[in-house]
Amino acid sequence: MDIDAFLTAVFGSSKLEDLALPISIGLIVLMVLGFWLFSICGKRRTRDAIETYHASLKDHSTKLRRGMKTPSGRR
Repeated sequence: MDIDAFLTAVFGSSKLEDLALPISIGLIVLMVLGFWLFSICGKRRTRDAIETYHASLKDHSTKLRRGMKTPSGRR
């Protein structure tokens, strides 16, 4: 399929002046989608880090309650 025929079939025109708005809208949608995906990944990483911290804190407090020595470097 020819590129001009493809652009005409999808956007209704193959002129660059007529394609500026669809291209701009497509770029904005891609940017919003990218930021949304990155925010989801960031929230997951933050949640995992907090859960890891809470697990180590719980383990440390359990050792302290049982009278065990604290890890080296801490008092």
